[in-house]
Amino acid sequence: MTFLVEQKPTTSLLKGLFLLILGCTLSGCFIPDEESDTPEPPAPTAAVRLIHLDTMRGSVDIFKDGVRLTSASFGEVSPAIEIELGDSNLSLKQSGAQSAFYESELLQIEERVYDLILVGDAAENGPVVELTEAPPAPEEGQHWVRIIDLSDIEEGKILRGGMEVLTSLPAASDGSIDSGFKATTAAASTRMSITATFDGTDFPQKTLEAVPFPSGGASLVLITGSVSDENIDMIVEPLDLDRLTLNEPMMSVDP
Repeated sequence: MTFLVEQKPTTSLLKGLFLLILGCTLSGCFIPDEESDTPEPPAPTAAVRLIHLDTMRGSVDIFKDGVRLTSASFGEVSPAIEIELGDSNLSLKQSGAQSAFYESELLQIEERVYDLILVGDAAENGPVVELTEAPPAPEEGQHWVRIIDLSDIEEGKILRGGMEVLTSLPAASDGSIDSGFKATTAAASTRMSITATFDGTDFPQKTLEAVPFPSGGASLVLITGSVSDENIDMIVEPLDLDRLTLNEPMMSVDP
């Protein structure tokens, strides 16, 4: 005859199960935390850059509301510095100087790139070109280009790809240095070149390879130098926050 013996849980096993249930209850392991699985969207931000193209000035510091952000010397494009949104003033000082030689009006900083370009006497309205407006709305398959022409080219072209004319030079029909935004076809990578025209013949001046024109994006194109000095140059910088590496301000306070 077979006898069935009932197995009762031991005191230690019951104690272990009690502690496990109590621990899970306190830690919330029985309640899924859906919020922790959903990343918070990044806070809106903006960026400011200093582009130094003034041969008559040494190193220059850029300030926001009295706080030094970064600096640049002639021929340099400063790092893109992340700044907060809201009302602010931007100012420029010669490095080591006590007073600013340029102060912006009160700006409503919004989510985009702000550029201050030191141009010396190349512009009619002073030594600084302030680029603060946003590019037009992005469109699929299109790229916006803004051209600042500081060269002495009296007649010429900016070509892309090979023979496609992006724009004629001077780029601005009113004689200013700023072309405003021009639409062109987007491309993952394109060639850009500058020519100067003499007696109906185009002479190459500068070529850049592998310039990205992403769909829905925008770029700043700066043309500098002199044909007679054979130093025409071209700088292309993104105007899209998502194509920039944003840096923290230097944070030294304006004395």
